[in-house]
Amino acid sequence: MQILSQNGRRLINGDYVSQFFIEETENGAKLMAAADVDIFLGAYDKVDHAEMALKFIGVCMVDEDAQNKITRVPTREDMEMGDKLSSGDLNPAGLRKLFEHAVSSRGGQPKILTIRDMTSSPC
Repeated sequence: MQILSQNGRRLINGDYVSQFFIEETENGAKLMAAADVDIFLGAYDKVDHAEMALKFIGVCMVDEDAQNKITRVPTREDMEMGDKLSSGDLNPAGLRKLFEHAVSSRGGQPKILTIRDMTSSPC
């Protein structure tokens, strides 16, 4: 399995990695891979986020379909978006902002048009 670092500047051959581990820092946590040398994969604001990214890599490593694909290490923004989705307190404006972020981060130009605001029953 090939692993793309969080910043997209390193492609690591997972066959040569002996272990993946998390280092706690003053600002959060770093996700690392151990090979001949330690390889920095990504940084997170919360240790929980690094643990989730580590679990994600673990799932990809045992998934036969993922073995011949590139696994991208989740970004901080991906983890923040996951926190927002799991918080359950998103209102329509928050969902719209989340959608715009997701589309724009993939290189698209989001254009959300509101056709009609439902202020009363359509019947």
